Amino acid sequence: ERDSWQHLEAGFVAFGNLRPVYDQLRVLDTGGRELLRIDNLASGPVAVPQQQLQDKSSRPYFQRGNMLKAGTTLATRMDFNVERGQLELPLKPVWRVVAPLFDQNSNRIGLLVLNYKIRHFTSLLREMGELLQGQALLVRGDGYYILAPPEVDAWDTIYQNNTPDTFSSRFPEAWQTIQETGQGQVLLGDGLFTYSTINAAKALGDAVLDEGWKTDVLPGNLKGSWHFVSFVSEENFKAYISDHQGGIRGFAIALFVGTGLVSWQLALLFTRQYSRYRKIHRIAETDALTGLTNKQAFHRKVDDAIQFSLNTERRFTLLYLDLDKFKPINDTYGHQAGDEVLTAFGQVLQDTLRQSDVAARIGGDEFAALLWNLSDPDSARRIVEKIIESTRQTFADRYPDDPISVSIGFAQFPVDGTSQAELIASADQRMYTMKRANSPPPVSEELARKTA
Repeated sequence: ERDSWQHLEAGFVAFGNLRPVYDQLRVLDTGGRELLRIDNLASGPVAVPQQQLQDKSSRPYFQRGNMLKAGTTLATRMDFNVERGQLELPLKPVWRVVAPLFDQNSNRIGLLVLNYKIRHFTSLLREMGELLQGQALLVRGDGYYILAPPEVDAWDTIYQNNTPDTFSSRFPEAWQTIQETGQGQVLLGDGLFTYSTINAAKALGDAVLDEGWKTDVLPGNLKGSWHFVSFVSEENFKAYISDHQGGIRGFAIALFVGTGLVSWQLALLFTRQYSRYRKIHRIAETDALTGLTNKQAFHRKVDDAIQFSLNTERRFTLLYLDLDKFKPINDTYGHQAGDEVLTAFGQVLQDTLRQSDVAARIGGDEFAALLWNLSDPDSARRIVEKIIESTRQTFADRYPDDPISVSIGFAQFPVDGTSQAELIASADQRMYTMKRANSPPPVSEELARKTA
C-alpha cells in the first residue's frame, strides 16, 4: 500500500534524525534488491527515489545476512561503501549491522541494513585520546590502523593493502610486544607505548547498537582483537623528562591507567561522549525559544536539498510564513505573551508538518519550512490551508480582539528557481501577496502547467 510505504519511509527518516551516526538505513528484499533507502546527508536524512534503488545481491553482507536466523544480528567487518558497483570516493569506511526480517507467519521477507559511520567512531576516540598525554592510536589485529597518526590516511592504507605505512611496519618491535602481552607499557627506541587489548566484536556491538537491541550479535569477520595504544615519541618523552625531573614514574603510571580506562570503558565513554556532542550539535542548530531549526541551520539544509535534488531530480517545496497581528499582541500584552505566541505557533508547525519536513524560525515572527518530496501545487496548497486553519484554532480563544493569523508563501524547486535566493524571493513574494489579499496564495495555471 502506497500510504503504508510512505509512513514507513517517514519513520526511517525520523530514525535517521535521531541517529545521525548511521550513514544509510535500508530494507532489502530476499533477492537483494533495495526496497527502501535513507541517505543521511549533512543536512539530514532523505529518502532515495525508487528508480535509483540498487541491486545488492552480490554483496557479501547480503549473502551472509540472508542466512541469519530470527533474533540474530550480523555485525560485519569494516568495509568501504560501494555505489552501483563503484567504490565511493572519497573513501567512506563503514560497519554494517544486518538483521533479518520476517512476516507474522515467520516467512523471511528481507533484511534491515544499517551502515555505521566509522569516521564518527574514530573522531570520538581521538577526542578521548586527547585526554591522555600520548597520541591515541587504534590498531587492527593485522597491524593496520583504524585510528592513525595525523600524517597517515588509515583508510587509504587499508584500501591499498600493500603500503608500508601500518603500525606493524612502522613499529615492529612494539607490535611484537603488544601481540605477546596484550596489555602493558614498554619504552623502546621509538618512544613510550602504553597499550591495552579490546574485543573487536564487543566494541563494535557496544558502539553501534542501542541498548534496545537484545539480539545475539554475530561478529562476522571481526574475530580477534583491536589494540588501543597511547604513543609518546622519544622526542616528546625526553622533553617531558627534562621538564619534570623525578616525575617520570607518575607520568608512566598515569598513561598506563588512562589507556586501560579507555580500553575497558570504551562503550560507556562512547555513549557519554556521543550524548554530549549530540546535545551541543542540537543546541547549535536549534532556535532557543521555539525548539525549531534556527536560521543558519535552515539555510544549510536548503542548500543541501538543492544539491541533492539536482543530483536525483527530486523536487521539494519551500514555505515562508509570517504571523499577522503579532505586533499588537506584543505591544499590548508584553513580550512574555509574544514569546508564548511564537512558541505555540512553532508547535502548530511541528504538529502539522510531516516528520521528514524541516520547520524553522527565521527571526522575529518569521518562519520557514522545507517540505521534502512535495512537488504538486495542490499538495502544497493543502498544507498551507492546514497550517492556516490550525493557527486559527490555536489562537481563536486567546486573543479574540486581535485574532492572530498567518500569511504563507511557497516556492517549488525547480519550477520557481534553482538557487536558494530565487526560491526565497518567490516564496516571499507570494507570502506578501497573501498578506495583502488576506487569502491563501493562488496556484497559477502557469505554475501548475510547469509542474505537470
